[in-house]
Amino acid sequence: MKTGVQKLFEAAEQVQQITQELIAKEKHMAIANTEAAKQVAEMEVLRSAAEIKTKEVQESKETAEILVKQVNEEKAIAEEELSAAEVILKEAEEAVKVKKKNILCRVTLNCSNLLC
Repeated sequence: MKTGVQKLFEAAEQVQQITQELIAKEKHMAIANTEAAKQVAEMEVLRSAAEIKTKEVQESKETAEILVKQVNEEKAIAEEELSAAEVILKEAEEAVKVKKKNILCRVTLNCSNLLC
């Protein structure tokens, strides 16, 4: 009977010891859960900030693409106008050459008339 009672006391001590260990582990788990919840919240804030930044970058990209398109359109128009201006300039240069030849001919005729 002594051994049976002694075993009951030992079992009761073991249960009490295991209960104390369980309480300590529950405290550690609660702390770990709190810390994990904080980290999840921080990660959620960072994820939200990253989403906002991604949207801003996408909007900037779209704006830049629109500007590039506009610049390319304006460039094409300017190149057409430049091409037309070059044609007009060449025509004007030719006209000046002809005019110079005519003036030179007149001056030459006038000089030869003076000499005769």
